[in-house]
Amino acid sequence: MSYDPSSENAMFAKILQKLDTQDSTLSDIKTQVYKTNGRVNALENERWYQRGIVASIGLGASFVWGWINSKA
Repeated sequence: MSYDPSSENAMFAKILQKLDTQDSTLSDIKTQVYKTNGRVNALENERWYQRGIVASIGLGASFVWGWINSKA
């Protein structure tokens, strides 16, 4: 019996092989997406933290400036 690449069995075998490799590829992509989302969320939280610090410093400086001007 010779191998016929166009036979139904050969085609189904190729399809099953591609589906198996696709599953592992998708799980690898999913793992990388979780890592990337974690990093992006951490950067976004850091940005809001830094904005809060800058706003607090600006508010404190405004109060000090207002207090100095009221004494003068």
